[in-house]
Amino acid sequence: MDTREIARYALDALKAAGADEAWASAKKVRLDELNVLSGEMNLMRTVYTTDFALKAVKDQKKGVVMLNRAEKKDIEEAVKDAMAAAENAPADPCEGVSEMIRNASFTNEGSEGDMEALYDRMTEFLTDVKEKYPSVVIEEMTGKYYTEESTYQNSNGVDFHEEDGIYGFSVTFSAHEGEKASSFNYTGASFRKTDRPLLSIGMTEDLIRESTESLDAGSVDGKFTGTVVLTPASIGDLIGTICGNFLSDDALIEGTSIWKDKLGEKVASEEFSLTIDPEGPGVVSPYRFTVDGYLIERLPLIEKGVLKNFMLSRYGAKKTGGKRTFADSSNLLVSPGEKSLEEIIGGIERGVYVERLSGGAPSANGDLTAVAKNSFLIENGRIGKALNETMLSFNVADAIQNVVGISRETRSDGSGDEPWIAFDGATVSGK
Repeated sequence: MDTREIARYALDALKAAGADEAWASAKKVRLDELNVLSGEMNLMRTVYTTDFALKAVKDQKKGVVMLNRAEKKDIEEAVKDAMAAAENAPADPCEGVSEMIRNASFTNEGSEGDMEALYDRMTEFLTDVKEKYPSVVIEEMTGKYYTEESTYQNSNGVDFHEEDGIYGFSVTFSAHEGEKASSFNYTGASFRKTDRPLLSIGMTEDLIRESTESLDAGSVDGKFTGTVVLTPASIGDLIGTICGNFLSDDALIEGTSIWKDKLGEKVASEEFSLTIDPEGPGVVSPYRFTVDGYLIERLPLIEKGVLKNFMLSRYGAKKTGGKRTFADSSNLLVSPGEKSLEEIIGGIERGVYVERLSGGAPSANGDLTAVAKNSFLIENGRIGKALNETMLSFNVADAIQNVVGISRETRSDGSGDEPWIAFDGATVSGK
């Protein structure tokens, strides 16, 4: 069965079992993969997977089942399990499934990738890195072509279908010179065509070059308050905290969001705008529909510093009385600014240029403490020595209010173009 047949069979079975409302989703994936280990190509394989999920609602009680197989007997067993789970669940009047607004089907480029071309690009990458950055060790690398067919259907007549094929790669690396070694780093990207070197995609070459510049890393002395520059490689930590702690279902239902009463108010610098946009610049493979059955559409979250929308699911909107926003935490883009990166760094007296943050989860109010990895000291408008054993502490909500520059330059790893962003007020601590 294809994914539409799987979803339809599951819905029919759920209705026959007595579900008041229901949805079913199915995904079939073919993954063609090439692997590099310790700088040598060592594996080529093809993997097929099937993911299947369904939800039953009976008397305002829900049961959800997820499986990695979807034969008829598996679906029938899953339906029994979902109905049993619903029977034993507490009643919740906010439970249900998405209403039918409009259905859609998406077909993107090709169903088969050119693995020979990908092999050539990966071989070229290994050669280029060896020639340009001889101290860099490629510890592991994966290249893939990912073909997916997916469907979501529900008892209200909602029917979404997508077929897509996309290339991707990921690489882990570090630099070594005698007894000296840099911290490891990693990067990756998605792309539609094998028409350019992998080293040129996203932040790949920047990060590899910087690993060679990190062989003589040291810590700052003592503690100071300064400016942090987050790159397109590290900006995700900022965005993830904004969405997870301030805008999402859990934070708003539990009342922990510090912005729960701030809709329509200024929460950030006028330079800062954050948007969900599946058709945005640099988005290679957009997410088209949410897990609860809505098409994902362009949605401004923060516009010139003003909070425009929360990220509420159907359930979250029912629970909070807020507006369902037809969005999820994908294809999130910070709008570029007007300054060049050189101008921004040139105006910083003292701070840290950060490629990666390593640390625990931020607190509910956005307080974050993390180790600055693959990072550099900024002094008197110049990027200086590489740093290790250096801690950063700042509040994410304060950070986007204290923006001192967002670059007009952007880079994309396939999830969308992102700029560099600089903000004041971070505590930097060394030994």
